[in-house]
Amino acid sequence: MNEEIIEAAKTYIHDLFKEAERLAKEEGKSALYVSTDHIGLYEKYGFAFREEAQSIYGESSRVYEKKIEVR
Repeated sequence: MNEEIIEAAKTYIHDLFKEAERLAKEEGKSALYVSTDHIGLYEKYGFAFREEAQSIYGESSRVYEKKIEVR
């Protein structure tokens, strides 16, 4: 994959998580959650593995949590 595309994708996902965190803080939430089958991506952005769960489609899914500071 082109290095420029990879860097653009990293910037996009970073910005996406920052915006999600901003909106969650605005709503008074104390954590963000992600359900996925990916391993290694979300940890880079401060998420911690919480548990294995079943997705709404009946598939195995990993649940990640990122605690956020509510102001």
